[in-house]
Amino acid sequence: MDLDDIIADITIWWSKHADTPPIQPPPVQPPPVQPPPDTGLVRGSMFIPQQQPRAPWITSGPDWPDSTQAYARCHGNPWEGAYRVWLLTALHTWGANAVVYFADKFKGMIELEMFLADTASPVDGHHINDGENSCVWLKKAGINIHVPILTDSPQWTIGMDRMESFIQDLAAAYRTARDIRVVWLIGLECDRNMNVGQVCQVADWVRNHVGASAEVVCGSQNGEFLKQVHTADGRLGLWLEQPGHPIFQALTSDTAPAYLALLDDLAKLGVPLYAGEWWARDDATRKAITAQLTAKGIHCGCGQWA
Repeated sequence: MDLDDIIADITIWWSKHADTPPIQPPPVQPPPVQPPPDTGLVRGSMFIPQQQPRAPWITSGPDWPDSTQAYARCHGNPWEGAYRVWLLTALHTWGANAVVYFADKFKGMIELEMFLADTASPVDGHHINDGENSCVWLKKAGINIHVPILTDSPQWTIGMDRMESFIQDLAAAYRTARDIRVVWLIGLECDRNMNVGQVCQVADWVRNHVGASAEVVCGSQNGEFLKQVHTADGRLGLWLEQPGHPIFQALTSDTAPAYLALLDDLAKLGVPLYAGEWWARDDATRKAITAQLTAKGIHCGCGQWA
Protein backbone atom coordinates (compact mmCIF):
# COMPACT_ATOMS: atom_id res chain seq x y z
CA MET A 1 0.00 0.00 0.00
CA ASP A 2 1.44 3.38 -0.96
CA LEU A 3 1.15 6.68 0.90
CA ASP A 4 -1.87 7.84 -1.13
CA ASP A 5 -3.79 4.70 -0.09
CA ILE A 6 -2.88 5.20 3.57
CA ILE A 7 -4.03 8.83 3.48
CA ALA A 8 -7.25 7.72 1.78
CA ASP A 9 -7.85 5.38 4.74
CA ILE A 10 -7.32 8.27 7.15
CA THR A 11 -9.82 10.36 5.21
CA ILE A 12 -12.42 7.58 5.27
CA TRP A 13 -11.92 6.99 9.00
CA TRP A 14 -12.23 10.66 9.82
CA SER A 15 -15.40 11.04 7.76
CA LYS A 16 -17.00 8.45 10.07
CA HIS A 17 -15.57 9.54 13.41
CA ALA A 18 -15.08 13.31 13.43
CA ASP A 19 -17.71 15.93 14.09
CA THR A 20 -16.03 18.11 11.46
CA PRO A 21 -16.30 17.59 7.68
CA PRO A 22 -14.10 14.89 6.15
CA ILE A 23 -10.45 15.90 5.94
CA GLN A 24 -9.21 15.79 2.38
CA PRO A 25 -5.61 14.80 1.68
CA PRO A 26 -3.32 17.49 0.27
CA PRO A 27 -3.78 17.87 -3.50
CA VAL A 28 -0.14 16.96 -4.23
CA GLN A 29 1.53 14.05 -2.49
CA PRO A 30 5.31 13.72 -2.15
CA PRO A 31 6.96 10.93 -4.16
CA PRO A 32 7.53 7.64 -2.34
CA VAL A 33 10.62 7.78 -0.16
CA GLN A 34 13.12 4.96 0.03
CA PRO A 35 13.96 4.83 3.75
CA PRO A 36 17.52 4.26 4.96
CA PRO A 37 18.51 0.63 5.66
CA ASP A 38 17.14 -0.68 8.96
CA THR A 39 20.15 -0.71 11.29
CA GLY A 40 18.12 -0.79 14.50
CA LEU A 41 18.62 2.95 15.02
CA VAL A 42 15.67 5.08 16.05
CA ARG A 43 15.00 7.78 13.45
CA GLY A 44 12.67 10.42 14.89
CA SER A 45 11.83 13.83 13.45
CA MET A 46 10.35 15.88 16.30
CA PHE A 47 10.47 19.09 14.25
CA ILE A 48 9.49 19.76 10.63
CA PRO A 49 9.47 23.19 8.90
CA GLN A 50 6.10 24.92 8.92
CA GLN A 51 4.01 24.30 5.86
CA GLN A 52 2.58 27.19 3.88
CA PRO A 53 -0.08 28.39 4.25
CA ARG A 54 0.19 27.96 8.02
CA ALA A 55 -1.64 24.96 9.40
CA PRO A 56 -4.51 25.64 11.86
CA TRP A 57 -2.70 23.92 14.74
CA ILE A 58 0.33 26.23 14.62
CA THR A 59 0.27 28.95 17.27
CA SER A 60 4.00 29.71 17.37
CA GLY A 61 5.84 32.37 15.42
CA PRO A 62 6.91 32.00 11.78
CA ASP A 63 10.50 31.15 12.74
CA TRP A 64 9.43 28.06 14.68
CA PRO A 65 9.22 24.64 13.04
CA ASP A 66 6.10 22.53 13.30
CA SER A 67 6.08 19.60 15.75
CA THR A 68 5.16 15.95 15.32
CA GLN A 69 4.88 15.50 19.10
CA ALA A 70 1.07 15.94 19.23
CA TYR A 71 0.31 12.39 18.02
CA ALA A 72 -1.89 11.95 21.12
CA ARG A 73 -2.35 15.55 22.27
CA CYS A 74 -4.14 16.55 19.06
CA HIS A 75 -7.12 14.41 20.02
CA GLY A 76 -10.36 16.35 20.30
CA ASN A 77 -9.28 19.33 18.19
CA PRO A 78 -11.19 20.19 15.02
CA TRP A 79 -7.96 19.89 13.01
CA GLU A 80 -7.07 16.44 14.39
CA GLY A 81 -7.67 14.61 11.12
CA ALA A 82 -5.64 17.10 9.07
CA TYR A 83 -2.83 16.91 11.61
CA ARG A 84 -2.67 13.12 11.35
CA VAL A 85 -2.41 13.30 7.56
CA TRP A 86 0.36 15.89 7.87
CA LEU A 87 2.24 13.95 10.59
CA LEU A 88 2.30 10.69 8.65
CA THR A 89 3.28 12.41 5.39
CA ALA A 90 5.99 14.50 7.05
CA LEU A 91 7.62 11.61 8.90
CA HIS A 92 7.51 9.38 5.83
CA THR A 93 8.94 12.10 3.60
CA TRP A 94 11.86 12.73 5.94
CA GLY A 95 12.77 9.03 6.20
CA ALA A 96 11.80 8.68 9.87
CA ASN A 97 10.86 5.33 11.41
CA ALA A 98 9.68 6.67 14.81
CA VAL A 99 7.01 8.96 16.20
CA VAL A 100 8.18 10.85 19.31
CA TYR A 101 5.19 12.20 21.20
CA PHE A 102 3.80 13.40 24.52
CA ALA A 103 1.83 10.51 25.96
CA ASP A 104 -0.17 12.28 28.68
CA LYS A 105 -3.41 12.27 26.64
CA PHE A 106 -3.64 8.46 26.69
CA LYS A 107 -4.66 7.80 30.26
CA GLY A 108 -8.05 6.13 30.65
CA MET A 109 -9.22 6.50 27.03
CA ILE A 110 -9.48 2.96 25.69
CA GLU A 111 -10.86 3.95 22.26
CA LEU A 112 -7.95 6.35 21.77
CA GLU A 113 -5.50 3.65 22.92
CA MET A 114 -6.92 1.21 20.37
CA PHE A 115 -6.57 3.84 17.64
CA LEU A 116 -3.09 5.14 18.51
CA ALA A 117 -1.35 2.16 20.17
CA ASP A 118 -3.07 -0.79 18.46
CA THR A 119 -4.40 -1.90 21.85
CA ALA A 120 -6.62 -4.97 21.82
CA SER A 121 -10.15 -4.46 23.13
CA PRO A 122 -10.38 -5.35 26.83
CA VAL A 123 -13.84 -6.78 26.12
CA ASP A 124 -13.20 -9.29 23.34
CA GLY A 125 -9.55 -8.85 22.33
CA HIS A 126 -10.20 -7.49 18.82
CA HIS A 127 -8.04 -4.81 17.18
CA ILE A 128 -9.37 -1.91 15.16
CA ASN A 129 -9.28 -3.03 11.53
CA ASP A 130 -6.33 -1.95 9.42
CA GLY A 131 -8.21 0.71 7.48
CA GLU A 132 -9.14 2.56 10.68
CA ASN A 133 -6.02 2.02 12.79
CA SER A 134 -3.50 4.85 13.16
CA CYS A 135 -0.72 2.44 14.18
CA VAL A 136 -1.24 0.44 11.02
CA TRP A 137 -1.20 3.60 8.89
CA LEU A 138 2.15 4.54 10.41
CA LYS A 139 3.62 1.05 10.03
CA LYS A 140 2.66 0.91 6.36
CA ALA A 141 4.58 4.17 5.91
CA GLY A 142 7.65 2.63 7.58
CA ILE A 143 7.08 4.14 11.04
CA ASN A 144 6.98 1.25 13.52
CA ILE A 145 8.72 2.74 16.58
CA HIS A 146 6.86 4.74 19.23
CA VAL A 147 8.74 6.98 21.66
CA PRO A 148 6.22 8.15 24.29
CA ILE A 149 7.48 11.08 26.37
CA LEU A 150 6.22 10.47 29.90
CA THR A 151 6.60 14.04 31.16
CA ASP A 152 7.59 17.45 29.81
CA SER A 153 9.89 20.02 31.37
CA PRO A 154 9.98 22.35 33.17
CA GLN A 155 6.28 21.86 33.89
CA TRP A 156 5.00 18.51 35.09
CA THR A 157 2.46 16.88 32.82
CA ILE A 158 2.39 13.73 34.95
CA GLY A 159 3.83 14.19 38.46
CA MET A 160 5.65 11.57 40.53
CA ASP A 161 2.50 11.03 42.60
CA ARG A 162 0.67 9.74 39.49
CA MET A 163 3.57 8.46 37.42
CA GLU A 164 3.46 4.77 38.29
CA SER A 165 -0.27 4.55 37.65
CA PHE A 166 0.20 6.34 34.33
CA ILE A 167 3.03 3.99 33.31
CA GLN A 168 0.94 0.97 34.28
CA ASP A 169 -1.92 2.15 32.06
CA LEU A 170 0.34 3.03 29.13
CA ALA A 171 2.20 -0.28 29.42
CA ALA A 172 -1.11 -2.11 29.31
CA ALA A 173 -2.11 -0.13 26.21
CA TYR A 174 1.02 -1.23 24.32
CA ARG A 175 1.14 -4.79 25.66
CA THR A 176 -1.24 -6.09 23.01
CA ALA A 177 0.09 -3.96 20.14
CA ARG A 178 1.30 -5.83 17.08
CA ASP A 179 4.87 -5.33 15.81
CA ILE A 180 5.54 -2.01 17.50
CA ARG A 181 8.82 -1.21 19.21
CA VAL A 182 8.38 1.14 22.16
CA VAL A 183 11.18 3.30 23.58
CA TRP A 184 10.15 4.83 26.91
CA LEU A 185 11.47 8.39 27.25
CA ILE A 186 11.20 9.39 30.92
CA GLY A 187 11.15 13.06 30.07
CA LEU A 188 12.73 16.03 28.37
CA GLU A 189 15.30 17.94 30.44
CA CYS A 190 14.74 15.62 33.40
CA ASP A 191 17.26 17.49 35.54
CA ARG A 192 14.95 20.51 35.67
CA ASN A 193 12.26 18.76 37.70
CA MET A 194 13.67 15.38 38.79
CA ASN A 195 16.69 14.20 40.72
CA VAL A 196 18.74 11.12 39.86
CA GLY A 197 16.85 8.97 42.36
CA GLN A 198 13.49 9.92 40.84
CA VAL A 199 14.74 9.13 37.34
CA CYS A 200 15.83 5.68 38.53
CA GLN A 201 12.48 5.16 40.26
CA VAL A 202 10.58 5.93 37.05
CA ALA A 203 12.86 3.57 35.12
CA ASP A 204 12.12 0.82 37.66
CA TRP A 205 8.37 1.41 37.32
CA VAL A 206 8.64 1.05 33.53
CA ARG A 207 10.58 -2.21 33.86
CA ASN A 208 8.16 -3.51 36.48
CA HIS A 209 5.13 -2.92 34.27
CA VAL A 210 6.64 -3.47 30.80
CA GLY A 211 9.38 -6.01 31.45
CA ALA A 212 13.02 -6.11 32.44
CA SER A 213 14.14 -5.67 28.84
CA ALA A 214 12.17 -2.44 28.27
CA GLU A 215 14.10 0.27 26.42
CA VAL A 216 14.09 3.19 28.87
CA VAL A 217 15.79 6.51 28.16
CA CYS A 218 16.51 9.63 30.25
CA GLY A 219 16.54 13.01 28.53
CA SER A 220 18.55 16.07 29.50
CA GLN A 221 20.51 18.97 28.07
CA ASN A 222 23.05 18.43 30.87
CA GLY A 223 25.65 15.82 29.98
CA GLU A 224 26.98 15.68 33.54
CA PHE A 225 23.51 14.89 34.85
CA LEU A 226 23.22 12.07 32.32
CA LYS A 227 26.56 10.68 33.52
CA GLN A 228 25.22 10.69 37.10
CA VAL A 229 22.11 8.85 35.91
CA HIS A 230 24.30 6.30 34.15
CA THR A 231 26.33 5.74 37.33
CA ALA A 232 23.10 5.09 39.25
CA ASP A 233 21.46 2.91 36.57
CA GLY A 234 23.78 1.60 33.88
CA ARG A 235 20.92 0.13 31.85
CA LEU A 236 19.34 3.46 30.95
CA GLY A 237 19.72 4.95 27.49
CA LEU A 238 20.77 8.60 27.38
CA TRP A 239 19.05 11.32 25.36
CA LEU A 240 21.20 14.45 25.03
CA GLU A 241 19.48 17.65 23.93
CA GLN A 242 21.47 20.36 22.17
CA PRO A 243 22.95 23.29 24.14
CA GLY A 244 20.74 26.37 24.16
CA HIS A 245 17.19 26.66 22.89
CA PRO A 246 16.72 24.44 19.82
CA ILE A 247 14.75 27.12 18.00
CA PHE A 248 16.35 30.38 19.11
CA GLN A 249 19.86 28.87 19.06
CA ALA A 250 19.40 26.34 16.26
CA LEU A 251 22.54 24.44 15.29
CA THR A 252 24.67 25.66 12.41
CA SER A 253 27.66 24.17 10.64
CA ASP A 254 29.80 26.19 13.09
CA THR A 255 28.03 25.15 16.33
CA ALA A 256 27.09 21.55 15.51
CA PRO A 257 30.62 20.15 16.14
CA ALA A 258 30.43 21.14 19.82
CA TYR A 259 27.15 19.22 20.20
CA LEU A 260 28.59 16.21 18.38
CA ALA A 261 31.61 16.30 20.71
CA LEU A 262 29.29 16.13 23.74
CA LEU A 263 27.61 13.10 22.21
CA ASP A 264 30.98 11.49 21.50
CA ASP A 265 31.87 11.93 25.17
CA LEU A 266 28.68 10.19 26.31
CA ALA A 267 29.18 7.44 23.71
CA LYS A 268 32.17 6.25 25.76
CA LEU A 269 29.68 4.98 28.37
CA GLY A 270 28.60 2.24 25.96
CA VAL A 271 24.83 2.59 26.40
CA PRO A 272 22.17 3.46 23.79
CA LEU A 273 22.70 7.13 22.97
CA TYR A 274 20.21 9.54 21.43
CA ALA A 275 20.71 12.93 19.84
CA GLY A 276 17.51 14.21 21.37
CA GLU A 277 15.95 17.60 20.85
CA TRP A 278 17.97 19.58 18.30
CA TRP A 279 17.25 21.69 15.26
CA ALA A 280 18.97 23.37 12.30
CA ARG A 281 17.18 25.85 10.08
CA ASP A 282 18.26 24.66 6.61
CA ASP A 283 17.97 21.31 4.89
CA ALA A 284 21.67 20.99 4.11
CA THR A 285 22.78 21.45 7.71
CA ARG A 286 20.05 19.14 9.09
CA LYS A 287 20.98 16.40 6.62
CA ALA A 288 24.70 16.79 7.28
CA ILE A 289 24.25 16.52 11.05
CA THR A 290 21.88 13.57 10.65
CA ALA A 291 24.37 11.76 8.40
CA GLN A 292 27.13 12.21 10.98
CA LEU A 293 24.91 10.93 13.79
CA THR A 294 23.85 7.90 11.76
CA ALA A 295 27.45 7.10 10.86
CA LYS A 296 28.34 7.19 14.56
CA GLY A 297 25.51 4.76 15.41
CA ILE A 298 23.60 7.36 17.42
CA HIS A 299 19.81 7.23 17.64
CA CYS A 300 17.96 10.41 16.68
CA GLY A 301 15.01 12.13 18.32
CA CYS A 302 15.39 14.74 15.57
CA GLY A 303 16.84 14.26 12.11
CA GLN A 304 16.28 14.38 8.36
CA TRP A 305 17.26 11.43 6.19
CA ALA A 306 15.60 12.41 2.91
